[in-house]
Amino acid sequence: FGCIPLALTASLHRLCRTLPPHQLGGAMMMRAAAVSRQSAFAISRRSLRPAVAACVVPRRCFSFNIYEQSPQPDAQHMGTQSETAESIFLQHAKGEGGVQHLSAGQPFKAACMSLARVYPQLEALTNPALEGRAFELMNVTGDGVIDREEWITGVANLLDPIQERYKNLAKRLGQGFTSMS
Repeated sequence: FGCIPLALTASLHRLCRTLPPHQLGGAMMMRAAAVSRQSAFAISRRSLRPAVAACVVPRRCFSFNIYEQSPQPDAQHMGTQSETAESIFLQHAKGEGGVQHLSAGQPFKAACMSLARVYPQLEALTNPALEGRAFELMNVTGDGVIDREEWITGVANLLDPIQERYKNLAKRLGQGFTSMS
C-alpha cells in the first residue's frame, strides 16, 4: 500500500506544476510542497484530500434547466395583429396532451389582467363579472376551456366587435367598471 500514496503525491506534484501561478496561490503551493515532502507511508487519505482539493481548479456546475429542454409551443400568428393576443395566451395557457388551453378561474383571470395591461380599453376585464361574461362568450365549443383560436377570435372581437354577441360586452367594457355592491 505504500506505493499508492507515493503515486498520488507524484500526480499531485505534477498537477500543481502544470497549473498557472495565478490559479495556485501561495497557500496552495505550500500545501503541495508539504505533501510532497512527507514520506510515502505518512500520507493518509485525510491529509492528502485538502491538498488535492486546493490544487484542483473548481468547476462551476449548474443544475438541469427544465425550461431549455421542454418543448415550447410555436407561435402561429407571428407578424400579424393577433400576435399580442397569442403571446398572452401562450404565457398563461397550460397544455395537457399537447393541446394548449385556458381554463376558467386563475389562468383566465391572469390572461385577462395581461390583456387589460396591453389594451387600456379592456381594463374593465379585471372586473369578475365582466371576466366571467368574456369567458362565456369566448368558449364557443362549450367544453369549459378556451383554446388558442377561440382566444384570438375573442380578443379580436373585444377590440373590434363584429359578432353581435360581442357588441354588448364591448359596450359594457367601454363604460368601465361597475360598482361591486
